[in-house]
Amino acid sequence: MKLITKIISAIFKKPKLLNEFVFPYSNNPEQKKQQIWKNLESGLLIENTQTLLLWKTPYNFIKGFNRKEKTGDRTTWYFLNCNILDGFELQFEAVKWKYGLSREKFDYVYSIISAEITESLIKHLKKNIGLPKKENLNLDSKEYYEGECIWIQNKIKIKISTAEFHGGYAYKLKIGTEEAVDEYI
Repeated sequence: MKLITKIISAIFKKPKLLNEFVFPYSNNPEQKKQQIWKNLESGLLIENTQTLLLWKTPYNFIKGFNRKEKTGDRTTWYFLNCNILDGFELQFEAVKWKYGLSREKFDYVYSIISAEITESLIKHLKKNIGLPKKENLNLDSKEYYEGECIWIQNKIKIKISTAEFHGGYAYKLKIGTEEAVDEYI
């Protein structure tokens, strides 16, 4: 009976969430790059609210979102007007799928972004976290060009790729653990 009690209390016990992150960042570009990647190893820092969204947090403990919406096959947490990765303002979402690939813990965010935002974000990331490991997006084309731009460090991945979206095309940004970014469409 004691074992069952321990198991039940372990399941419902709120995890200890550490809010240790580096912010504001150094003025030294190399040091800033290291600080941003160090934060990303733990989670995604929303800089304007100083909220660290820790990877591997159970979904019911996600904080800092503006709206939560449940639909038939998913629950979506919306984060609006967030400054991330040294001040880039962006809206993004975290999704827990009801079926299929869903994980029990938060491990990535995504955003559907325009070509203009994509171009600006790539320049921003190159300046603040370094050159991508892979870059084959043609942003100079008037057409959406299939390709991707990827940064990877210590099992954390930032990926910008072409995405079909409601009959048209846009770009999709995914930030999270390498495994999650690669697994989800």
